[in-house]
Amino acid sequence: MLGTLILIAIVLVAAVLVYHAGMSAARRASGGAGISVSGASVEAFPGGTFVTLTVTNTGSAPGYVSVALYQGGSQVFWAPGAPGLLYQIYANPNIIWLEPPELLVYAAPLAPGSSFQYDGTWSAPVGPWTTPGTGSVQNVNGQTRPNVINNLQYGYTGGAPFPNPPVSAPGNEFAIKEIGYMVVTQPTVFHVDIDDGAALGAAPYSPGAFPQETAWLGGTSNPANLISAWYGQPATPYSSGTVQSGTYLVEYDWFQFGGGAYWSLWSNKPVQYYHPVLLYPGQAATLNYTLTTQLPPGSQCTISAAIATPAGTAVSSATVMAAP
Repeated sequence: MLGTLILIAIVLVAAVLVYHAGMSAARRASGGAGISVSGASVEAFPGGTFVTLTVTNTGSAPGYVSVALYQGGSQVFWAPGAPGLLYQIYANPNIIWLEPPELLVYAAPLAPGSSFQYDGTWSAPVGPWTTPGTGSVQNVNGQTRPNVINNLQYGYTGGAPFPNPPVSAPGNEFAIKEIGYMVVTQPTVFHVDIDDGAALGAAPYSPGAFPQETAWLGGTSNPANLISAWYGQPATPYSSGTVQSGTYLVEYDWFQFGGGAYWSLWSNKPVQYYHPVLLYPGQAATLNYTLTTQLPPGSQCTISAAIATPAGTAVSSATVMAAP
């Protein structure tokens, strides 16, 4: 479980029209859940819109946050978390040429200092890391690929090096656990090029279904694998079946047990990625989102945040007015 507060900062290199907020918070809660929205603003720039807000868990239980934006009575944006997938890297100084049990990687915590045991300690002294919210065109092992979201390598060509720390010896053993949500807007095929083994899983997401989210983030195995290749191999491409439009929980587990290494993920169509925002009682987070549509100056927007907890759900909103 994610026990630390993650702040996402996005810098816009463009002139913006700034919308100033006249706040009016409306809250609905059930059980011991509570959330408040403050510091909300909307900024328009050529071809897009930047949304920022601060949310605070005012309830008595931890919960996961989602954000929506309404304009003219219509929902124009919704996100089940903050932009990007979240991943953690666990390194082991040994080389044993045996794959670690997938269950150990799947169940490993994401917080810095977390670890699991298998022929030594696979430890994560730093991280976790966050990917971009959308993919880009990149060189993956010598091939140009679209919508690339992960691309790290050792001993091949194209990808970036693995972070050091924790990977001081990339020819030794290490593993990666990546979690989050993906919003698929059209039939999409996912691809990986991996050395050594990996499993990519996805399952439909239901907003506010807290037990489903906690099961996904701390269960025993991927409940719906798109790609299953948990064994040692040189860099090898794999593709999923076609994934239909919808919002999904996603987890991508990978390991390296010696020699060269490649960890990559891309898709044939654009996909939006988000990671869970877990807030404990009293905790706050500032969240930023970039929309690909530009809202007209002078319009009135409502920014809404929901929190799902074991004690129930709560919603808070702020009305954001355009500056004269």
